[in-house]
Amino acid sequence: MLLDELERKGEGLYVTYYSILMDELCGVGKLRAAGAMFNDLHARGLEPNVVTYRILIKGCCRNGLLEEARKIFDSMVSKNVAPDVHSYNILIDGYCTLKKIGDVIHLFMEMHRKGLRPNVVTYNSLLRGLFRVGRCSTALDLFDELKVVGLKPDFYTYCNLLHGLCQNQHINLAFILLDELERKGEDLNVTYYTILMDALCRAEKLRAAEAMFNELHSRGFEPDVVAYNVLINGCCRNGLFEEARNLLLGMEKASLMPSAITYTTMLRGYMVRQKYDEAAKFVEEMDAKGFFPDSSVLGMLLDLQEKVDGSNITLSKIIRR
Repeated sequence: MLLDELERKGEGLYVTYYSILMDELCGVGKLRAAGAMFNDLHARGLEPNVVTYRILIKGCCRNGLLEEARKIFDSMVSKNVAPDVHSYNILIDGYCTLKKIGDVIHLFMEMHRKGLRPNVVTYNSLLRGLFRVGRCSTALDLFDELKVVGLKPDFYTYCNLLHGLCQNQHINLAFILLDELERKGEDLNVTYYTILMDALCRAEKLRAAEAMFNELHSRGFEPDVVAYNVLINGCCRNGLFEEARNLLLGMEKASLMPSAITYTTMLRGYMVRQKYDEAAKFVEEMDAKGFFPDSSVLGMLLDLQEKVDGSNITLSKIIRR
């Protein structure tokens, strides 16, 4: 057996191999199998290292098993395996996802007490968590602290700031931040503009979002699929299907492949407005272009088939596939 041979060659190599396999298992959602491998290490008299623990903690967090993740984290200390910054980051991010901001702040303070220096990933997770619970002022203070301690904000920092401000109805502050980035000559990204376009659409300011979209080229950017999807969604929410179709054509002219989100956005828009015949025609176009619906689209197609009395041959054919 390969595992037996690795064990003979040395504990470090064996634990590394197990860690790789556990990471693969966690990546495909087989957390129980990964846990069994973790326990097997102990059964063989071998001790998992910090990487092994991190892999299992991350797998638990991805599956919303925060209590289990915390138990594994705490067991590291009892096994004399010191959690590192990456270990804390994984757990902090998990708590942020579940909006457990009290636990997040406790872990952040604990890092300082143990002499660990939070990195930009730590701060990014904290920013996301604070904005998720509406603590905008604290988040902005934390952003200032990030720079004071000598860390450089990265792409994710600015995405979290812009999205968090917009999420909490502070669109004006988000625009001020983006203007400041432009003035300072920071590395900009089309995603920053897309976040603001999405916020404008949700605030029923579609024309302002369109203006921003049209200015992307002059700012040195080309709209990507996500930017098109945001504006298509804004048009569909306002019943402007002709404009949405024009954007879809624009994507094709720009050699951008519409995503599943593009098609589901259009289809949902038609369905919400009860334009069932137009929806059926759109599905035919989707089929002609080789789009294969996923499970989320199939549910809408079943509803649509019922609305058109099952008379659309293409619809029936797609559903039966």
